[in-house]
Order: sequence, then structure tokens, then C-alpha cells
Amino acid sequence: MNPDLQKKVEELEAQLKNVLSEQHESAKLLIRRDLALTRANEQLKALDIRKSEFISIAAHQLRTPLSAIKWIMHMLLHDEFRDEFDRKNFIKKASDSTDRLIALVNDLLEVDHIQSGKYQVLFDQVDVTESVKAVAAELQALVDARKISLEMDLSPVIRIRGDAVKLRGVFQNLIENAIKYTTIGGTVKISARIEGDSVQMSFTDSGIGIPDSQKIHIFTKFFRAGNAIRVDTVGSGLGLFIAKEVVERHGGKIWFESAEGSGTTFFVTLPVAPIESNV
Repeated sequence: MNPDLQKKVEELEAQLKNVLSEQHESAKLLIRRDLALTRANEQLKALDIRKSEFISIAAHQLRTPLSAIKWIMHMLLHDEFRDEFDRKNFIKKASDSTDRLIALVNDLLEVDHIQSGKYQVLFDQVDVTESVKAVAAELQALVDARKISLEMDLSPVIRIRGDAVKLRGVFQNLIENAIKYTTIGGTVKISARIEGDSVQMSFTDSGIGIPDSQKIHIFTKFFRAGNAIRVDTVGSGLGLFIAKEVVERHGGKIWFESAEGSGTTFFVTLPVAPIESNV
């Protein structure tokens, strides 16, 4: 073959290889983009489903207290009470429904902040012992009403760096649940002590326990075990979901041990060492 023609053929072959290589890279890029778009679309669909479920469940949770308040307001407007005692009793029920409504809205806002990435934990000095004692004192009326023996084994002073408000919410949820789901005359035990570089806490009740088939869902949004609903129909099913988020954002862990009919113990560990950054 003519040398010039041979050279020309080789140049064309090289150009063709470059074109094919570029097309191959473009094809791989298009495939990657297509996969990325597919994943993004699937995530958007899943987000839309979760949003719809969230709205549906939230609306259902809000409907009950709102309906109760509306019904009682109707009775007030039309003076449908038997006597003054009856009127005060229903006004108290409306007040209780309002409190539940406010608590539910606060929980919903907190969950929204968690899921949207706006949730902030503000670290400062927190005395865990004092916080637990304060919560227990606030719940003393419930303890007395249910004739429950509340036993506390707390180290005198346990100071950590944490968000006082959010940790107090965790303690309130765990102690209140322990009281509510313990049978009349039962026992609730709370302990907190420093072990190594962590605060070790436990919240034990002698109550209804958690069915084995439902344990996996305990920290899921809006979930409440069937036997818990039978004991107390009021509840959003958000408390433990929020508690887990708070504990983990403090670098701690939360878990439980339970047997249906024999009680439950929730365990919480929190690091004693200072946490430098806000989340």
C-alpha cells in the first residue's frame, strides 16, 4: 500500500478509535445519570408516600381532641349540662383535650424538624439527677392515683453536656410510660449512675410488657403496641421515636428488654465527656 495512503488510514483509524472511546464514555455517563435520576425519582416517590402517611396519621390524631372540644363547646353554647358539677367536669375534659392537642402539635413539629434536617440540640451543663427528680415530682399525682411504688436509685450529682429541655423530654416520656403501663399497685424503678465514661440509666416497670411480635416497631413513628392502646387510648406514638433521636444526637444509646405481662426496662446511656459541636 502506498505509504501516504497507509498513513492516512492509520490516522482515520486513530480518529475512529477516539470517537468510539468518547461515545463509550458518553454512554457510561448517560447510564450513570439515568441511574441517578431513577434513584432520585424513587426517593421522591418514597418521600411523597411518607409525607402522605404522615399527614393522614397526623390528621387522624388531631381529629379526636378537636372533636371532643367542638362537642363540649356546643354543649356550653346550648347550656346542655345537668348541673354546675356536670358543666365543670366537661370543661375539664375540654381543657385536657386542649393539652393533648398542644402536646401532639409540639411532637409533630419536633418530628418535622428531625426529618427536614432543622433539628437542633443545644449543649450546656445538665444535671441528670435533678432533671429526673423534677420529672418524677411532676408525675407524683399520677403515681399516687395508680397507687404505684416509685423507687429511685440516683447518684447524688450527674453532670453532662447536653440539651436540658430535650433530655428532660426523654426522661418524662420514659417515666410517664412506665407509670401508665404498670398495673395498679405495681412498682416503677429508676436508676442512674456513672460507670466509666458514661451515664447508665434504667427505667423499669412491672407492667403489661411488649409483645414479641411488636418489639421491632417500638421506636417507629406513630407506633403503639396493641396492649398499650387497650390500657390507654390516648397517645401519638411519637414519644419513643423522638427519645431515640435525642439520645443518639447526644452520642448515647437507648434500648429495652421486655416480656409481655412481666414488665419492661428501658436503658439509656449518655456520654459524660463534653460534646464540642451542635447538631
